[in-house]
Amino acid sequence: MRGVRMSRGWIAAVALWATLVPAWSQAAPSAKLCRAVCVEQIASCIASGQPRAGCARLTLWRCRHEGLGVCQRAQVLEATRDPGGNLVPPDLLTAVARSSNEIDLSWTDSNAHDTGYAVERSTDPSGGFVVIAIVSQSPLSFRDASVADRTTYSYFVRAISRKGTYSPPSNILSATTPPAADTVAPTVPTLQHATAVSCAQVDLVWTASVDSGTSGLKGYDLYRDGLRVAQVLSPATSTSDAGLAPMTSYGYSVSAIDNAGNESLPSVPVTVTTPPCPTSTTVPPTTTTSTSTTTTTTPTASGGMAVRACLGKDSSATQYDRIVAAGFTALDRAAYRDYLDGLPAGVKALVWLGDYDNTTCTWEKSDDWIRTHVEAIAGHPAIAAYYIADEPHLWDCPLAAVHLKARSDFVKSLDPAHPTMAVIEPHWPENPYTPYVGTVDIIGVDRYPCSYVSGCVFSKIDDTLALLDQAGVPHYWAFIQAFADSYYRMPTADEVHEEFRHWRQSRMEGYVVFSWAYGTDTLENHPDLIDALGWENSQ
Repeated sequence: MRGVRMSRGWIAAVALWATLVPAWSQAAPSAKLCRAVCVEQIASCIASGQPRAGCARLTLWRCRHEGLGVCQRAQVLEATRDPGGNLVPPDLLTAVARSSNEIDLSWTDSNAHDTGYAVERSTDPSGGFVVIAIVSQSPLSFRDASVADRTTYSYFVRAISRKGTYSPPSNILSATTPPAADTVAPTVPTLQHATAVSCAQVDLVWTASVDSGTSGLKGYDLYRDGLRVAQVLSPATSTSDAGLAPMTSYGYSVSAIDNAGNESLPSVPVTVTTPPCPTSTTVPPTTTTSTSTTTTTTPTASGGMAVRACLGKDSSATQYDRIVAAGFTALDRAAYRDYLDGLPAGVKALVWLGDYDNTTCTWEKSDDWIRTHVEAIAGHPAIAAYYIADEPHLWDCPLAAVHLKARSDFVKSLDPAHPTMAVIEPHWPENPYTPYVGTVDIIGVDRYPCSYVSGCVFSKIDDTLALLDQAGVPHYWAFIQAFADSYYRMPTADEVHEEFRHWRQSRMEGYVVFSWAYGTDTLENHPDLIDALGWENSQ
């Protein structure tokens, strides 16, 4: 072998030159270069007992067609590794996991005569490192795209001299790849029960889904007649759909969603039909006596109400204990999760989101405020509705109805699970409700019949009901008068019952009593009114 013996350092330099040349110059190696680089490979083949000519011919053929790497480049580089002579190690190595399958490295180098860098990697530094790449002198960076997700990799870099020797290693740095993107949808839930509990509400229950992806189960989307109407956060597997029309069939299905946005197929649809709303029951009559005659009135109970609410606060520590004790199932609360979490079982909230200013024709609360507060409570099971405006005036603000619809749509985009409600004040000569049809889910109707000037004119309620039907208002809640101010006087217990009697002849789907406390007065000063309202709530 005397005629072909070469220095180990020269062989390494040739091998390194071959790996460091730019990609544009890496054509098939020449026969001369292959003979120089593959000397030891050929010698090893001959030493194993193979024919000399065959070893040379086969090895050189592989080198020309497969590249110089077939001639034991790794062994050549390892054999030439030494303390590095005058090379100093690269410095300031950084490693950043860009994705689940990429880690990017960069470093600095003060050597003037190095020709490239060896990048070494390990998943267990105590077990040693392996060279994964030889890179050119510039740029001082490397993209490792051979990594797996959720794995920690440690790296260091060595500079390579012109003689093929290595510098000491740089600092060791580690990076952990994140989980791969979750593209797996949760399993399909099964809608087990869809029950019409009243003429305006359906309760739904379904089985829990399992998410086998990496992001975890977020919750469930409820669909009514193909349209998403609610999102219920996991681990809950039930909800109620309120504000429905009586004697109407609805088709429900539910799908599961994960935190990556993957949605399962919907469950098999279930159809349920709401019953008619009860119109009356018999109650003990109340009697009013004057000097000349005795009149007996029999109030009629309300039934099938989605909401039996009362505005205002009582004198208890919670500010609602006495209201709840009177049988009310909904209260007005501010848009804070702590307030909703603290409500008793079976009691829901009309969440107040600020008013519409009829002076400036703008909203009291900005869109940013609405987004922050609604997103924080969206989907909460204690929400009955979002109360978004109280008596916007078209005669002061011609675009009030347009603004109301825009605000309602914005709230619904943040929480599609719950309805919006606004109180609209009667105003003539035009029908006051026509411009507001479709702006919110529920219109609150505050037609108060009792004043100091005219006494109680209950036909005002009947006139208002005719206007609601004329305008085609699909869903409304009655606002029941139980307060006094400089114009309106406090109704008696019999007069409260009479208000309900007129409203129960309508299509109202809920009612709101205004108000437990107003000005300097409170219903706690009128126990007979509390008794009357408690009876109405019990029906």
